[in-house]
Amino acid sequence: MRAWRDARTTLLVVKGMRSNRADVEWLVVVSVVALIGCSVVPTSAMRTTALPGERGPGEVYVWVTDDSLLPPDTEIIDGPCGAVTVVPAQALAQLPPGVGVDTVYEVDDSGEVQGTWRLPVYWLVAGLEGSTLLVWPDGRATDLLLAITDSGVVTTRPPGTAFSDPQLRACPVTSALPESAYLRCWSLVDRSTRRVRVLAYEGPCT
Repeated sequence: MRAWRDARTTLLVVKGMRSNRADVEWLVVVSVVALIGCSVVPTSAMRTTALPGERGPGEVYVWVTDDSLLPPDTEIIDGPCGAVTVVPAQALAQLPPGVGVDTVYEVDDSGEVQGTWRLPVYWLVAGLEGSTLLVWPDGRATDLLLAITDSGVVTTRPPGTAFSDPQLRACPVTSALPESAYLRCWSLVDRSTRRVRVLAYEGPCT
């Protein structure tokens, strides 16, 4: 963005001069307008090489896809799998420009995609209830469990919520899934219907 320094105006008032013929007051105004110059202010956000640590309440990590679209005071963390930043979990429903998340795909036996969900960075699938995906941070057992609908609406679940215990399995041969060395497929039991479903998503890069 370009920041132009304010032009400055000097007002000089000279008065109180008197002549022999009559009292005369002169007002002399001298305006000096100077364009000091212009400079380019970088729009990239602040960066740090610190690894992701504890999140604040209700916050999740997202990928930085274009730092030029982020507010100048955004902190960018150069993590082990790429640059990330932090957003409120509720922002998953409508992500701001310049950031992105992982995608969880539901596939059938033929490899056709039946549905998708948004997955925050460094989070893993813990369960499935109909159209709602249950996720937890880094696959660790914590009191924090998010429920994400297929439209991105996020709610929290209380401690002690039962998981679906996903089981690793082979992915169906299909071109509908992205090609990635980190893509894995999991079978898990839907907690609401007890039906076995298959999900595919990219796990942590480390």
